[in-house]
Amino acid sequence: MSEEGEKKQRLILISNRLPITCKKTEDGKWEFSKSSGGLVTAISGLKFKFLWVGWTGMEVAPEDREAFSKQLLDEHSCIPVFLSESVADDYYNGFSNGTLWPLFHYVEFMFNSDFYNAYIAANEAFAEVISNIWQAGDLLWIHDYHLMLLPKMIRTRLPIAVIGFYLHIPFPSSELYKVLPVRQDLLEGTLASDLVGFQTYDYARHFTKACTRILGTETSARCIHYKDREVTIDVFPVGVPVDKFQETMKDSVVRARIAELRKTFAGKQVLIGVDRLDYIKGIPHKLRGYEMFLKNNPEFRDKVVLVQIAVPSRMEVEEYKNQKKEVDILVGQINSEYSSSVGYIQPIHYLYKSVTFTELVALYAVANACIITSLRDGMNLVAHEYIATQASILQEDADTNTTTSRGGGVLILSEFAGVANMLAGAIRINPHNTKEVSRAIYESLTMKKDERLTKAQTNYTIISQHTASDWGRSFIDALRKEFFAAQIRRSTGSITIPAVLRSYGNQKKNAGEEGGGGKRLLVFEYDGVLVPFKSLPQMASPTEDVTDVLKKLLDDPLNLVVIFSGRKKQSLEEWFGSLPQERLVLCAEHGFFYKRGNSGWVQIEDEPDLSWMEQIGNVLEYIRERTPGSTVEKKETNLTFHYRGAEEYGAYQARHLQLHLDNLYGKFQVELGNKTIEVRPHSATLSRVVARIIKDLSEGSGTKVGLVLHIGASTNFDRQRLGEAGVEGAGENGGLDVISLASGKEANVQQHFTNTAAVIDFLNSLVLTNEMDVGEIIRGTSERKLIREEKEKKKDGGGEKEKVGWAVSSTTASTTGVGAKGTAKTSAGKSGLEKGSTADSNIEERLQKDKA
Repeated sequence: MSEEGEKKQRLILISNRLPITCKKTEDGKWEFSKSSGGLVTAISGLKFKFLWVGWTGMEVAPEDREAFSKQLLDEHSCIPVFLSESVADDYYNGFSNGTLWPLFHYVEFMFNSDFYNAYIAANEAFAEVISNIWQAGDLLWIHDYHLMLLPKMIRTRLPIAVIGFYLHIPFPSSELYKVLPVRQDLLEGTLASDLVGFQTYDYARHFTKACTRILGTETSARCIHYKDREVTIDVFPVGVPVDKFQETMKDSVVRARIAELRKTFAGKQVLIGVDRLDYIKGIPHKLRGYEMFLKNNPEFRDKVVLVQIAVPSRMEVEEYKNQKKEVDILVGQINSEYSSSVGYIQPIHYLYKSVTFTELVALYAVANACIITSLRDGMNLVAHEYIATQASILQEDADTNTTTSRGGGVLILSEFAGVANMLAGAIRINPHNTKEVSRAIYESLTMKKDERLTKAQTNYTIISQHTASDWGRSFIDALRKEFFAAQIRRSTGSITIPAVLRSYGNQKKNAGEEGGGGKRLLVFEYDGVLVPFKSLPQMASPTEDVTDVLKKLLDDPLNLVVIFSGRKKQSLEEWFGSLPQERLVLCAEHGFFYKRGNSGWVQIEDEPDLSWMEQIGNVLEYIRERTPGSTVEKKETNLTFHYRGAEEYGAYQARHLQLHLDNLYGKFQVELGNKTIEVRPHSATLSRVVARIIKDLSEGSGTKVGLVLHIGASTNFDRQRLGEAGVEGAGENGGLDVISLASGKEANVQQHFTNTAAVIDFLNSLVLTNEMDVGEIIRGTSERKLIREEKEKKKDGGGEKEKVGWAVSSTTASTTGVGAKGTAKTSAGKSGLEKGSTADSNIEERLQKDKA
C-alpha cells in the first residue's frame, strides 16, 4: 500500500482504558488530558489515521454521554465505552485482575462466575461500539487480557473485519491454563482474530499448545487451524523509544539533576530498581538478595546504595496491601541493621511513589547497575530504559573523545522476565535463589570496565533494533498482510453457493431437452463433511438429519449419491443399508471397494499388491505402544494411525512416523488426515473411483452424467484429474459440469462450509431447488439458521454457540455487506427478518410435507 493509502486506511486501537484522564469541572464542563504510555509512543510515528476505543475509567451519566463522546472524539480521536461502576469493577478488578492476571503470572487465583459474567458484559459493550463505527478497510487492533472474548464478538457482528490481538503479559503453560473453568471460551474468543501476537516465542508456544490440548486444533509454522479459520501466530517484542531517552539526556535540567545525584551519592556505587509494587515484581526477593550481599561483603556496606522506586499499584486489593507491608518491613530491617554514619546515606533509598520521566532518566544515568527480580513478567521494559540511558553516556564520551568510568552500567535480570532471552549482555538470575541474587550484585559491582562496556554495547545493539515504533510498525504491517490476503480471497472468481444451486436446478431443466442433461452425480466425503470428526472412529455414525436429507436426494430420479469414506465395508452397510439402494453408491476404504445399489462390492484394482501391510502394520503398532491415547485401525487394504486422543505428543510422534514412512519405498501412499496418518494403495484415489463409477454407468446402462458435485476435503479431486482418469468431457473445455466444494482448512474460503451443520443445510437447499427460487432458498436458510441459533442460546442459558453457515463470495445473497454507516449486515439473514420474508414459512411448510 502506498503512503497515501496508509493515510486513508484507518487503524482502530482497542484497549481496556483510553489514554485520557477525564475530569468534570465545577461548571459542568469536561476536561481531557492525554496520558503518556508505551502504546501511545509506539503508534505516534505511524502514518495511519487512527481512532482509539476504550473505557473511560469512570462512570458517565447517560445524559452527559453524547456531549462527552463528541468532545472526546473532536479533541483526541477517542471513542468511549461506557460501563456502569459495578460492571467495570467486577470486569476489571474481579475477573481481569483477580483471575487472569494471577493465573497468567503463575500465581494462585480465584474464579467467580459473577465476575466472569461482568467480563462478558464489558466485552459485549466494546463489541457494540466497534460494530457501530467500523468501516470496510479498517484494521482492528485489540490489546491485552481484558478483551480476550472481543475478537469473536466482533467476528459475529462483522464477519469480514480484519482483527489483530496482542497479549502484553505472559501466556502460561498449558498445564496451568487448563485449570481455568472458562478456558475454552477465551481461546475461541482470541482465535476469531486474523493475527495473534505475543511478546516472546515461549508465550506463543504456550498458547498454541493450549489450543491443541483444549480445542484440538492443528498447527503449522506460525499458524493455528481451527474450524474454518487459519489464524496467524507471531512474536512482536515490545521496545522503548530509544531516541527519547537520548534526547532527554541532553536536557540541561536533567544534566543538572545528574550532577546533583552524583554529588549526593559521592563515594558510593548505586544500584537501581524500578518496579510497580506488584507481587509479580519480586521486590522482597531483591531486598533479601541485597541483604545477603551486605552480610557477606562487609567491605561494601559504606560503598553501595540501592535506590528502589516502588510505584503504588492497586492498593485497594488485599494482596497488594500485604505486599507493601512486607516491603516496608524488609526496608526497615535492612536500613536498621546496615546503616552507617558515613555520608548519612542508608543502604536502601526507598521511594514509594511515581517519579517524573526526567527524574527517572537522571537516576538511570547515575546507577552502576540495574537489578530486576521479576517472578514473572511479560517483557519488563525497565531493562530497555536503563540500557538506552547508559548508552547515551557512552556516546557522549565518544563524541567528546574522553574516557570516564561512567556508562556501561550492568544489567542484572531475572530469567523469568520476557526480555531475558533477548539481552545476551545481562547477568541472568533466578530471583528465588537468594545466594544467586547476592552473587550477581557482587559481580556487577566488581566487573572490569572492558567487560562492562562489551555487555552494554551488546544490549544496546539489541534494543536499538527493537524500539517501540518498530514494534508498532511490524504488528501493523503483519495485520495489513492479513487484510490483503482477505481481499484476495474475497475477490477470487471461485464459484458461489447460489451458482451451485442454479447449476443443480438447471440439470433438471436440461433433462427435458433433446439429448438430455444427464444425471447428477453427488459425491459426498464422510468424515468431517457429513459427520464431525470424532475422538473414537467407531462413534462417527450418521445422525438422523444426515440420513433424512440423503433419502430426499435419493428420491430424485436424476440423482446418484456417492458416499466416499475410509470406513470398512461393514460399517457403511450398517449405517446406510436402510436408504433406497437403487441410486446409492458406497465407497469403502477410500474407494478401494465400492458397490452400487444391491450389487456386490467391487475392487478398484483386481489383484492389488498388499505385501507391504505386514511391515507397515508393525511400524504403526510400534509407534502406538509408545504413544498413550493413540490407536491403529486395520482394514482389508489400508492402515490408519489415530492420534486424536494423544494430545501434542501424538502430533510429535505422527511427524516422525510420516518422515519414516516417506523414506520407505513401497506400493502405498501416505495420507495425512485430521489427527490421522493413513497408509493405503496408490490405486485408491477419489478421482479414479469417480471415473470408474461414471464409466460403469455409461457401459452398463447407458447412463450419462451431466453434473458432478463433490463436497469434501480431498485435494486430489477436480475437473483436470477426472479428465486424466479418462472421463469423457471432463477436460477444460468439456461438456461435463464439475463442481468441487471444499470443507476444511485446506479449502478456499470462497467455497467451503464452516461445519457439518452447514453442509446439511446446503443439502436441504438442493432438495428445495425443485420447487423454489434460489433467492428464496438462500434467504430462508439464513433465517432458519438465525432462528435455530436463538433457540440454542435459550436452551444453553444464553451462551454463545458456534455459528452455522456457508462461507461464500461477497457478491452472493448470503454474504456480508456494508451498510450505509459501514456496519456489516448479513443481507440474507438480518435484513430478511426485518422485511418479514415469507421464504422461511414456505420452507418450513415444505419440510413439514416431507416429514409427513
